[in-house]
Amino acid sequence: MIKANRYFHFLWSGQTLANLGDILYIICLITLVYNETGSVLHMALIPFAKTMSLLVSGFLAPLFIETYKRTSLLIHTLMLKTALLFCLCLLGLYGIHTATTFTLLYILVVIISLLEGLGNPARRSMVPDLVESDELVKANSFISIANQTSMLLSWPLGSVLLVMWGEQNMLWVTFGLFVVATLLTIQIKVNEKENVKTQESKWKAMKEGWQLIFQSKNLQL
Repeated sequence: MIKANRYFHFLWSGQTLANLGDILYIICLITLVYNETGSVLHMALIPFAKTMSLLVSGFLAPLFIETYKRTSLLIHTLMLKTALLFCLCLLGLYGIHTATTFTLLYILVVIISLLEGLGNPARRSMVPDLVESDELVKANSFISIANQTSMLLSWPLGSVLLVMWGEQNMLWVTFGLFVVATLLTIQIKVNEKENVKTQESKWKAMKEGWQLIFQSKNLQL
């Protein structure tokens, strides 16, 4: 058993639900767009937009983590994702029939994915503050297993529920998952000070972080 305080349980359970929601809403949108257009290209643009947005936010994440409190960053990104997913639900009810609605859908996917990429590093960096040092490996392993399990189950589960309930209902279920994940995350308390850095130090921190990655012999081919 991991000797962690209750905030750790809020962290991993909220993360698991958020990961499940992140995949389920993509499944819903892929199906919705394909049913509306019959275009494989339009359908493929959704996971492509998500992947590219995650890549961009991965480069920008150090700037935000160095500037804001991790709990504040995580909570606000989750709240914004939940609000934007609500907008997606309303857009699905309205219907995706015009170029404007398609553009709006892709914009929402990009912003949600950017927020996901900013919140994930903040969430992972909080684990050492919530467990004892000798339990850190177990805690990270537990979170990794929970994440992989949720990601593994979300695709077949999402497909089954999609057939049973349809895209619209599944979007609302996903919205509910994000609401619960946000409520769980809000409960987390971590002692930390807000980072106040100059613009030069922000870029320096990000540059040093990427230099360590590229100079690491373990990551070189």
